[in-house]
Amino acid sequence: MQGTMGFLIGLISLLLLPACTTRLGEYTIISTKSIDTSSMASYERGHNRIRGEDKASIIVFVQMGQPNMKEAIDRAIEKTPGAVALLDPVLYQEYWWIPFIYGEMKFVIEGNPLLKRLKADGRSHEPTLGSVDINMKFSQAQEARPRAYRSEPPQKIESAP
Repeated sequence: MQGTMGFLIGLISLLLLPACTTRLGEYTIISTKSIDTSSMASYERGHNRIRGEDKASIIVFVQMGQPNMKEAIDRAIEKTPGAVALLDPVLYQEYWWIPFIYGEMKFVIEGNPLLKRLKADGRSHEPTLGSVDINMKFSQAQEARPRAYRSEPPQKIESAP
């Protein structure tokens, strides 16, 4: 009788708490931010692993949204100030569910942050593109543009006889 009772408790536990974790992949670098790859020397690897996740609930058997992989990546990157990407990240999809009551589905990502190194004055190594005078008159702006991009009508070239 005791063996049957233990078997039933184990079976009920398995039926009430289904869960699954699926490893979706390992990557070298992943980001949802713009990264200037021409100046990779201005980045450094963070020492701690960070984790981000995005989840959606399941109530009864109705899914209350869809977990978003981009949100999970953004949340992980935003946990570390100055981070622009994750190095050596591992992406998982997890879910658990108590049938007809409640459950959750989620994307989880873990990785080391890729940090933008700061100069001695506290500014980043971002390239500067110069400044633009927004009060410039249209005629001055046309003069500053290369001839090929001006909105002037093309001039006729007279051919020599």
